[in-house]
Amino acid sequence: MRLYKNARGQAVIEAALVLILVFAILFAAADFGKIFMRAQRMSTISREAALQGFHDCRPGVIMEIPGYTPAMCLAGIQDTSLTIGNYLIPNFSSNGDIILSMYGFDEAGQFTQLGTAGGSGTHATRFDAAKVPTDIGSYIVISEVFYDNTDLTAIEQLLSIVLDKLKNLYQATIV
Repeated sequence: MRLYKNARGQAVIEAALVLILVFAILFAAADFGKIFMRAQRMSTISREAALQGFHDCRPGVIMEIPGYTPAMCLAGIQDTSLTIGNYLIPNFSSNGDIILSMYGFDEAGQFTQLGTAGGSGTHATRFDAAKVPTDIGSYIVISEVFYDNTDLTAIEQLLSIVLDKLKNLYQATIV
């Protein structure tokens, strides 16, 4: 009889331990989903900024406006993209950054930077122009979006120990 009474108490303790584990996994999945959603939104911001820069800042269009440079055009797109970033991602204005760059071939046929916008000093471009193949079109636009996850929940901090890339998110698009 004594064994039966002890087994009942043991079952309650086992159930409590299992429930704690189940809830921890559930909250970890929710937090991971939140981080994944943030990365997807960064990808959208990067893609749309690069496409807009490629369309609106192309050298033929820029040359028609006296005194207007690719850097000025990219700066306007970067401002718009930052506004969208603030709408899509909480704390993007304080934790995020967008760098837009345009590269093309100059008169001598050298691949060079035509203009850039963004970069707060905390983040620098990761793009290496030397790695671009020479058979591209006349120009390319690169959009890089950075976000530092500083407001992590306790479970996100545990996840970031395993997945170090969760702390500093980065998305780039080349068009």
